[in-house]
Amino acid sequence: MKLFLSALMIAVLSFAPSLAHAAASIVGKVLEVEGSAQITDANGQTYDAEFGTPVHAQDILTTGPKAKLYIQFIDNTEFTLSENAQFTVEEYNFNEKDASKNYATYSVLEGAFLYVSGLVAKKKNPDVKVNIPQGSIGIRGTKFWGGMVDGKYGVIVGEGKVTVKNKAGSATLIKGQGTTLLDRVTKPEAPKKWTPEKIARATATVTLKDPSIVGARMIEARKEQAELRAEHVQAQADVARVDPAVLEERVEQKILMIHPEMRPDLQEEEAKAKAEEEAKAKADAEAAKAKEDDDDDLRDRLKQDPLNSVDQSTMINRLNSTETTVETTVKETATSPTSAV
Repeated sequence: MKLFLSALMIAVLSFAPSLAHAAASIVGKVLEVEGSAQITDANGQTYDAEFGTPVHAQDILTTGPKAKLYIQFIDNTEFTLSENAQFTVEEYNFNEKDASKNYATYSVLEGAFLYVSGLVAKKKNPDVKVNIPQGSIGIRGTKFWGGMVDGKYGVIVGEGKVTVKNKAGSATLIKGQGTTLLDRVTKPEAPKKWTPEKIARATATVTLKDPSIVGARMIEARKEQAELRAEHVQAQADVARVDPAVLEERVEQKILMIHPEMRPDLQEEEAKAKAEEEAKAKADAEAAKAKEDDDDDLRDRLKQDPLNSVDQSTMINRLNSTETTVETTVKETATSPTSAV
């Protein structure tokens, strides 16, 4: 199924020659794989991901069940992917001598991930974004986790600050704060601290068995990183950046391919139906409360009126359980000698 969706995405991207050209330069490498993972490139070729496998712009990386994948980009940005994840490098440019030219857009449309920012985000207004099924995350030099937790999509910040937004609104998170998103048309929940237990469950989805392996490989790759940066700058010299609106539309198409339930019209209908259901439940609760208040008032009046000719205990019993009284009356009528036809 993932391969089929990847093929569809490649078909979508095939209409963007500038992006295809950008895929020529290496933007990162796989430093660790636990389990199985694959890469589908801009030409639709799929191959296994393993230690040392290059990563290019537009590559689609997927992980299998019980798998994890660690990627280091040439600017030292880090991504760790959970099992059953799908990750795409939408666009990427890094020039360590001219930060004004730095930008990156990634999409994690399935699974969970841990992001640690690198040099590409080290400027006053970083141009770095991570797309998720429910919206997007704008980044300011940070470390954060994203993925499903307790039935909703969650984001928790370990360092720095991020802004999580979708079509309905946004939430800005700082260190220690998290939020959750239900869908693309419901505003993210207000930032709040997560319990240590919840954070542990979230980050466990991306925790490698032996992180020290990655640390050692990062040290070994320093010289190669410098070479890859120089090659990337040269390859990107004549590459024009894709119009943001065009890229946003392309990402939207990908999201709907993988998550058709995220279609705006369906989500708006669902949100409207939910609002109507909540309004009806509120009205019913208010009506029930009003009836209860009226019944209480009548009980009080019956108890306070000694001259009332009505059998007070009978009336109070009827108020307490109308259904029981009606059922008893029906039974009494059915057993009466005068009820026979």
